[in-house]
Amino acid sequence: MKRGAGILMPIFSLPNKSGFGTMGKEAYEFVDFLIKSKQRYWQILPINEVDDFGSPFSSPAMFSGNPLFIDLEEFFNKNELFGYGFNKKMTREEYKKIKMELLYIWFKRTDYKKEIEEFVKENEWAMNYAKFMTIKRKYNELAKCPKELKDINSDKYKAYLEKNKEIVEFYLFTQYIFFKQWYKLKKYVNDNGILIIGDSPCNSSMDSVEVFYDREMFLVDGNLTPTKVAGVPPDYFSEEGQCWNTLIYNYDLIKQNNYEYLLNKYRYMLNIYDYMKIDHFRGLEYYYTIPFGMSDGKVGEWLPGPAYEFIDLLNANGLTNLVLEDLGIISEGVVRLKEYSKMPGMKVFQFAFGEENSPFLPENYIENCVVYTGTHDNDTFASMLKDKEYKELVKEYLEIESDENKEIIYTSIKKLYESVGNVVIINPQDLLVQGNKHRFNAPGTMVDNWMYNSSKSLYKEEICKFLSDLVINTRR
Repeated sequence: MKRGAGILMPIFSLPNKSGFGTMGKEAYEFVDFLIKSKQRYWQILPINEVDDFGSPFSSPAMFSGNPLFIDLEEFFNKNELFGYGFNKKMTREEYKKIKMELLYIWFKRTDYKKEIEEFVKENEWAMNYAKFMTIKRKYNELAKCPKELKDINSDKYKAYLEKNKEIVEFYLFTQYIFFKQWYKLKKYVNDNGILIIGDSPCNSSMDSVEVFYDREMFLVDGNLTPTKVAGVPPDYFSEEGQCWNTLIYNYDLIKQNNYEYLLNKYRYMLNIYDYMKIDHFRGLEYYYTIPFGMSDGKVGEWLPGPAYEFIDLLNANGLTNLVLEDLGIISEGVVRLKEYSKMPGMKVFQFAFGEENSPFLPENYIENCVVYTGTHDNDTFASMLKDKEYKELVKEYLEIESDENKEIIYTSIKKLYESVGNVVIINPQDLLVQGNKHRFNAPGTMVDNWMYNSSKSLYKEEICKFLSDLVINTRR
């Protein structure tokens, strides 16, 4: 990756009066901020559909686009949207309900039949997505879905979809519109010299289109119930570990087809993004499995992943624009696998304190890495500085006397920019010196996550100048 800097800003976090960002004018305003502050990278979280708790890492459809990111101003004027409440903060449930209702109204008003047919031809996943979401719309969870509807060869399955043909067409419409807006936005981003670092869940959800249509690729029984699920044991993110309740790949079968099932995922993601972060990279070496039904990650076992064999296939297929999330409990085997891949790993400055000569200290970075103040799973820097002992360690390292959070955080950012790490990515919360209630996600919890909506204060001249001066002075 070229030496440069960027901001981690999920689409949902783009400043918006409703509290939920879209691919509309707020996305273009953010790109203009990146241009003005001389940033080279825009990192986002997965753009796919989310689960009922808003998590983009537990998606019902990994290849999909989240319809809630669609810009409605393309179809409705401001007065109409304000009449539906888009000029005030909404709950996630309110926003989703109104947004989908308005998308359906526009679907009924217009005729995109030819465009959608072409879209489906170019995106084989789209039809299965639309069929699955039509079933999920009624039953929500596969566990509640009648057994006869889970048989995709049954007459009842076919009859149900025929009866709900219009709903299937509506879901195809949402994907056509989403990706039409996405590629327009991406062109604007790329035309201005900025690259998008995307993300994707490492595992499919147990309530997903993948398990419904590709069931043989996962460890599930005949009723689509998992036998084992993914997660991690206790680590510095969570004392009890995490049970993600996402599916485990049937690697024995996938390997028989030379891993094409997984390679197709990477091909797709590197088409919609310029770079992609491999979520939970250590799972390629050994992955952690938890018996289905457990609530945390305390009980589980490590099993070998595809490791070197898969890395060789990624390289052979030119799928190398990847960033490896090599965080968590990292073994020597994971370190060797990352070095073998020659792909950049991650360094998180917030983790640098508490151990001697930490690999997360800037002087220990290598060029081939992406450097962060914190990730989407971290608390905000300002919140962490509430711990007096931690704060003193940071101040001592930075050699500053000030107790002011802003000076500590901005000095830390300067330190990261000055490091040899090729790419530096900063969270908006840290530039805005925001506290705990503004974090993206708290691992191991289910509520009040994935709701962070940034402020236009991020675009202030002071912040633009701070970042642009750093870029110039550190040759980023």
